[in-house]
Amino acid sequence: MNNTHKILFGLFGLFLLNACKPIQAYWLLTKTSTQSNFKEELAFRLSEGLVVLQVVINSQKYDFVMDTGAALSVMDSSLSEQIFEKEKLQIAITDAHGTRKKMAIYELDSLKIGEVLFQKIAFLSSQSNLFKQIGVHGIIGANILKHARWKIDFEHKQLMLSDSILDEKNVLYTPFKKRLGLPYLQIDYKNSRLKNVLFDIGYNGNLDIPLRKAQKNAYLKGFLKINYQEVLNQESLFGQKDIICFMTTLDSLQTGSFYLKNTPIIIGKDNNLKIGIEPFRKNSLFLDYENNRIGIR
Repeated sequence: MNNTHKILFGLFGLFLLNACKPIQAYWLLTKTSTQSNFKEELAFRLSEGLVVLQVVINSQKYDFVMDTGAALSVMDSSLSEQIFEKEKLQIAITDAHGTRKKMAIYELDSLKIGEVLFQKIAFLSSQSNLFKQIGVHGIIGANILKHARWKIDFEHKQLMLSDSILDEKNVLYTPFKKRLGLPYLQIDYKNSRLKNVLFDIGYNGNLDIPLRKAQKNAYLKGFLKINYQEVLNQESLFGQKDIICFMTTLDSLQTGSFYLKNTPIIIGKDNNLKIGIEPFRKNSLFLDYENNRIGIR
């Protein structure tokens, strides 16, 4: 077996522990608002292959990871202890490894990305070694991302956000379905189709497929018989885990009208079905939550 290291980053699922307050929880998760008629461009950096942008909270700048695979935004506990006095409620969060923990949820009055103001934002607080490892203070999740259109220009490391249509010249769009505000794609390969593939730019890998799905596909099932297992050390919000998996490459994937060539895939028993940021880093990405579509150029 070979040992490989990847960072697996994202929140998969939001479960209420405080069943007597479901209305309060829903209100917290959906009340975020932003200004109108805005268009902003700012630089970002890459850390471990992840998009890191600056966020202004109480006139101070902090680095956060942009994560389409996170239903909620998350703040490192060292920062949340400075900002918040009282939690709103407790909920249970499941991370990318399936580990579930009880966490506090807070409400932030406002933050800015560039000069764009977002108000009444729900944040989870977490003490995670992952934040220190990649040098950030938290995650910007779907409860913020869905309030703007986004363009991520990897070549020039520029991020644009707007409430109107961005430059669409030569952009190929693929539709997605939303669950808990998260985008799920359809991916075709080798005369087969994967439905409900989480589009997760908070994961710095490629395409992950659960073993149970691979075993039902004639092409992938044949691959499993002739290849060796490997050990992949993956890290998520609540810690590291060694994943026993198979690794290969698919010469062509299609999502909407866009083709991905020579995409590595990981097949593992504990995998969630998702595609990460790596296959798209040679392109510009357009995130359009209002029209439920992702653009690639």
